[in-house]
Amino acid sequence: MQRVKERLAVIVPVTLFLILFLLYLNTRSITKTLIVLLAVPFSAIGAIWFLYLLGYNMSIGVWVGLIALLGVDAETGVFMLLYLDLAYEQAKREGRLRSLSDLQEVIRYGAVKRLRPKFMTVATTFLGLIPIMWAIGQARM
Repeated sequence: MQRVKERLAVIVPVTLFLILFLLYLNTRSITKTLIVLLAVPFSAIGAIWFLYLLGYNMSIGVWVGLIALLGVDAETGVFMLLYLDLAYEQAKREGRLRSLSDLQEVIRYGAVKRLRPKFMTVATTFLGLIPIMWAIGQARM
């Protein structure tokens, strides 16, 4: 277990740096990258609270799930930002941004368009990680 902790002490920061780097390459904006990354700590805190409430120990499988969660969270944040940007640009081209309520409507429109694909991404990831969550020992082949 000590060897695993040492390896995770290297892997987790490298993974977070790679996510940050790839997000910046995707958005070409520090601001948008930071907006997407702002959601990552909140999902990690929520996951840790959920693990505590369910009584799970921090095993290798749990760490794999947390790393997957951080990746999926960043991915869905990028797509949500993309849909919000597209809705904003479309409304700006059409001259529909005259007030704060118009901006709020554009944000709702962009978010609703992304809700179903976001739910499907999260659901498939969750279903794929269920065997790891319920695993209690080593797999024998």
